[in-house]
Amino acid sequence: MAKFIVLGKPMSWDCPHYRGTLREGPYWDDKENLNPELYRAFQKHIDVCGEDVILTDFAIAKYILNAYRRYSPRGSAFELVEVVDDDSAPTLGTDLLGFDISLGYYDSRLTCGLKPLLNESDDRGTRCAPAVACMIYEVFAPKLNEHRLFSDYATACWCKQCCDALQIIEPGCLEFGDFTVCGLYRIPV
Repeated sequence: MAKFIVLGKPMSWDCPHYRGTLREGPYWDDKENLNPELYRAFQKHIDVCGEDVILTDFAIAKYILNAYRRYSPRGSAFELVEVVDDDSAPTLGTDLLGFDISLGYYDSRLTCGLKPLLNESDDRGTRCAPAVACMIYEVFAPKLNEHRLFSDYATACWCKQCCDALQIIEPGCLEFGDFTVCGLYRIPV
């Protein structure tokens, strides 16, 4: 079954080129969004997804995308992305954005080109496992593509394994969770 996500601009203002899973999704803001059609699209997203971000019905995903493109103040930033859980081929997505290391399709280890690895700190305010974190950054940051994602599945898996090892060396250094490698393919609509 195909999985789709409607994604907008990056959540971090200092990473404008990032196009992974940690991006704005369908939202509602009473001060900003006054269009009833946009509210219907937002409500449809909530009804179908709940707390999740994955849509499995292409027609619904396209409807939500079109409503946000047309009525949202940030509409031009929204795109429809197909997510695959490994390196298998997408069903509708044609343009590979890249491979992300994602938690639940809404968080990412790759935001800002792995720079957060260099800034992680423990409760004492010291950087955790600085040598390992710097090594991960130095090895993998140059391998990120123009979307701040990996161009191939194997490299993304290798980076994930290194981040997992950093968690073993320094528990709590990185955000906990079941991060997985997923492929993101833009669907031209």
